[in-house]
Amino acid sequence: DYINPLLNLHLFGTYDLLDASSQIGDIDSQRFGAGLAVSHTYQRKANVYAGTSMINELGEYFGHVYVGGKVKASDNILFTGSYGLGISNQKAVTKTLARFTTAEAANWMRLGFTLVEPTGLKASLNYYITDPTGLDISGVDGAISYPVTDFVTLGVNASVDIRTRSDIDRNWNSYAFMTYSFGARTGTPFEVALDRNSP
Repeated sequence: DYINPLLNLHLFGTYDLLDASSQIGDIDSQRFGAGLAVSHTYQRKANVYAGTSMINELGEYFGHVYVGGKVKASDNILFTGSYGLGISNQKAVTKTLARFTTAEAANWMRLGFTLVEPTGLKASLNYYITDPTGLDISGVDGAISYPVTDFVTLGVNASVDIRTRSDIDRNWNSYAFMTYSFGARTGTPFEVALDRNSP
């Protein structure tokens, strides 16, 4: 993903299989999408990035553009923030009796911090809000992970809405994850966390 000393390009994608019986609103059995971003790291001090992504859910495409950054607050703490802008029109997706269920690419904001220990242990806590000037659906999420080898990291992630829509029965989720890194890691765990594009 290296372009030149001033700019890096990041390509990413996702494919999720969802459990439609969990009563977390009207969802499809799958969600997929992709995106790209550019970033620049001010060595050991800060990281700024901008990007776009497109997700398909309920048979419709929902797009966002976003900007964000990270700033070193101490030897092992990063302050993080990002803001996304929906670029898709609101759509009527399904209709139940006389009620339309709509989905939209909404604006969002996210603020938090990340703790990175020299051992590679990483913990993060974030506050998020969807459509800050409208829906104001807000919540917190966090994650903790540890590199069990130079290439494999294990962790858990969880989030819960503080304020949510009244027609959603379940407003939280959690999962365990494993990541595999191709190639040797360069720099300290803190430098890697600072450089990584992860809005």
